[in-house]
Amino acid sequence: MGVLKTYFRLFIYWMLWFALCRLVFALYSYKAFAGIPLSESIKIFIHGLRIDASITGYLLIVPLLYLFIINIFKRRYKSQVVKWYTLALLILTAFISVADAELYRKWGSKVNGQVLVYFSHPKEMMLSSASSPVILILGIIVLMVIAGYFSYKKFIDKKQFENKYRFTEIGVTVILFSFNFLMIRGGTGVSVINQSMAYFSNKEILNTASVNSTWNALYYASNNSAFVNEKLYLVMPRQEAGSLFNSLKPSRDTTISIFNVSKPNIVVIMLESWTASAINSISGINNLTPGFDALVNEGLLFDSTYSSGNRTEKGLVAILSGFPAQPVTSIITEPDKTARLPALSSDLKKAGYSTAF
Repeated sequence: MGVLKTYFRLFIYWMLWFALCRLVFALYSYKAFAGIPLSESIKIFIHGLRIDASITGYLLIVPLLYLFIINIFKRRYKSQVVKWYTLALLILTAFISVADAELYRKWGSKVNGQVLVYFSHPKEMMLSSASSPVILILGIIVLMVIAGYFSYKKFIDKKQFENKYRFTEIGVTVILFSFNFLMIRGGTGVSVINQSMAYFSNKEILNTASVNSTWNALYYASNNSAFVNEKLYLVMPRQEAGSLFNSLKPSRDTTISIFNVSKPNIVVIMLESWTASAINSISGINNLTPGFDALVNEGLLFDSTYSSGNRTEKGLVAILSGFPAQPVTSIITEPDKTARLPALSSDLKKAGYSTAF
């Protein structure tokens, strides 16, 4: 089956290409890998496979569509169409990968929403990049593109697609579209693919290197909330809001001790969709939580607390990190920022606690 062979040749080609891009990133950032064993560093290629497959799925949409059209209309396959499309993508993905490596060297992160803001300020962007080794960066990009192009010419372009105008070829193409969609999405699970699926280490550089640079850039380009109209969220004059906020802050330290031991055990229990109306101690109407009410009778109940955000991931960050919910997005969807947030476990560790969480 010509379509099937062509698809999987292209799939393997792009997966190997992104492995090369990851290798270039690692070599460019070799100083950040200092002290990390090779046996651990090499895992970046394994844990990055899912996101590599996802971005490969995006890149294969056009060749699949082209194969589908020539089968439907019984046209001759022209290898130049896919060849020039591939060359354009080689240049783009090589540029993103090397630019990512330079960004990490200077800023300690890959492309994110903050970087995209610079595109609206080209003058400042040029000044910021002036100290970068432009000749080295361009040289690496050119070498990568040459290697990628000649590899394509040798292993893909010479394997011409045989157009036999069979109805089965159309059916196979439709099935491949479905497979391609699942690959883009990251599987059939509830959660779609995201950067954290490539995370596997407590060393930031390994997680960063595992994330596919092109997929990451595409993610932030399509999910950038930096230009959200802030007027949508101004519900009162700034001065009035400031006065209200200041009135809620205590004028002195009002902390009181409620324990008879200096270092009690701490257990944090997080419950999904837990409503105050079900608790008799709060609502007085539903006796649905006798166990919880028993704890209330021997403990301290805060009955005037409010949720942080409207989604689970926002509440998790608020509990574990003390970070308030954002109106449009959630910081947990940006792993490079989440990694820099304070953490309840870290603060407890400084206080002499230990946790298996």
